[in-house]
Amino acid sequence: SYEQMITASIDEAIRDGDIIPFIQAQVTSDGTVRGGEALIRWNHKTEGMLPPGKFISVLEKNGLIVKADRCIWESACRILGKWNEKGYKDMYLSVNISPRDFYFTTVYEDITGYVGNYGISPDQLRLEITETAMLNNMDAVLDVIAHLRNDGYIVEMDDFGSGYSSLNTLKTLPVDVLKVDMLFLRDIKDADTVL
Repeated sequence: SYEQMITASIDEAIRDGDIIPFIQAQVTSDGTVRGGEALIRWNHKTEGMLPPGKFISVLEKNGLIVKADRCIWESACRILGKWNEKGYKDMYLSVNISPRDFYFTTVYEDITGYVGNYGISPDQLRLEITETAMLNNMDAVLDVIAHLRNDGYIVEMDDFGSGYSSLNTLKTLPVDVLKVDMLFLRDIKDADTVL
């Protein structure tokens, strides 16, 4: 089955460099590129370029998302290290941390290890965590986030408004950046005037 094919080939894909970051630029209001988000893609040997929707849910279901996430974290740090060598030390990349990462890997040790290996500054690697991950594993996640923020990492909450959170919830969540879910905004009357 397709699911078995994805599951069976993830290790080989990581080893061969087929799991790659697709950099989506993030631009300031004056049009300056300050960084971007490292989105995962799979350049599959037989299926071609796979978008996340074709493999993420399978990897999450089987607990293998951790391997793919770690691959992208390291790739982002490698890219930032190269940018630094070329003099672009004020650039950043944000990476996703999946809810399962908190169960199956040592997020703090992995992230700080990659950052140290490539000689980049913690504030160059932004960490994107979904609202669901924060609210479902509150104590464990908050502890990791607190340690990372203390070290200078910028933590972003992705998809705010897609779950059950309220603005009240934000008081207890130690995040630096809030990314609001578009479906949340779609229901607001005159949302285009807010944006």
